[in-house]
Amino acid sequence: MADPSFNAKARTIASLTAKATVDLMQNRGLGLNVNEVRSVLEAVDSDASEFYCRGCGHPLSSDEVKQARCGICKSRQATDTPTFRCASCKEPISIKAESCPHCGCRDAIRSNSKTVVSVRNPVPHFTCKDCLRPVKLEQPSCSCGGREAYRTVVR
Repeated sequence: MADPSFNAKARTIASLTAKATVDLMQNRGLGLNVNEVRSVLEAVDSDASEFYCRGCGHPLSSDEVKQARCGICKSRQATDTPTFRCASCKEPISIKAESCPHCGCRDAIRSNSKTVVSVRNPVPHFTCKDCLRPVKLEQPSCSCGGREAYRTVVR
């Protein structure tokens, strides 16, 4: 019968060798982890026509989908729902882009963020009728002397 310490050492060596092999394959782009496999299967089974990189939100071309890599951040995970949206116009956007190609806004939010809901239902603000400075209704008057205010949705 084999020595128990020898068996334990053999199992440890086998485990470390297997882990190193998997890491090497993944680093060379030959292996996928469980999340990447799930993402690929979702993309294959999906009837969606547009795909987005889960890492940076970049819209993937058909070539990038076939190569299973994002051309911007090299991520292997794709989704059929936009990862990021423009904070202003809510169009899908890549976080690597300088600004939104639709409206020019430089801010992006996650698609599943609570911020999207609060932007769609904004808190009302008030501006002075005379100088258009932001005011609070608790103020008796604006610094310019104006006593009337307009309700504004976006400030």
